[in-house]
Amino acid sequence: MLVPLAPDLLQTDLIAAIGLPTVVVARDELGTINHTLLTVDALRSRDLPVAGVVLLGGDANREAIETYGCVRVIEDPLEST
Repeated sequence: MLVPLAPDLLQTDLIAAIGLPTVVVARDELGTINHTLLTVDALRSRDLPVAGVVLLGGDANREAIETYGCVRVIEDPLEST
């Protein structure tokens, strides 16, 4: 979320300009809880709405992300095919 897209433009700035809720997509592997919670926090600290999180490749970290991030984990669309 804090990736610079231009000298005075972060990814969060672009998300704010678009004005839609964000869906965070993360791989379900080592480090996922930390990275996902930091991403959700970065969005919320800028008053950007988070629609949910998609975990790709499993749901081993689902409970922790939902509990500590107070965010819904959305089903992996690739798992339902």
